[in-house]
Amino acid sequence: MSTTADREFDYQTDMNEISLDSVKIYPGIEAREKRREIAIRALICFNRGSDYQIAGAYNRAIEDLNKAIDLKPKYVQAYFNRGSAYRGKGVYDRAIADYSKAIELNPDYALAYFNRGLCGQILQNWRSARSDLTFARQMGMNIIVAFHKNYESVAAFERRHGVQLPKDIASMLTP
Repeated sequence: MSTTADREFDYQTDMNEISLDSVKIYPGIEAREKRREIAIRALICFNRGSDYQIAGAYNRAIEDLNKAIDLKPKYVQAYFNRGSAYRGKGVYDRAIADYSKAIELNPDYALAYFNRGLCGQILQNWRSARSDLTFARQMGMNIIVAFHKNYESVAAFERRHGVQLPKDIASMLTP
């Protein structure tokens, strides 16, 4: 999910994330205006997709986040939010792919590692889950607090997803 700060229009960052292919047709001042227009359209799609995600309308969220990513192929937060929409829908392999893309674009994105780790647990890919959770924790993220924002307990997680966590992973997520 995004915060208000995430949604503010950062002109310089948005300009840097736009594909250069869209600029080749528009030289000079026209290129700058076209980049600005694309950045604003991508932000609108991102915000609408984020709102749909919060509302639980995952298919509509994914559609809008796809548009944002098409407009800005390096839109880290759009990949992250689309991954979260896929996770909410139960399509964990697609969520992992989007979290991985967000990490590729921003290797310091601890929350993306954490969420990818949750998906790995659900898919019982223990090595990957363990690695992602450990990495998020090493980056300074309190993974116990983050886990308990979504799940009351390890037992609740296991019941909800029909998995039995290995003891070392369960202990990582227990206060």
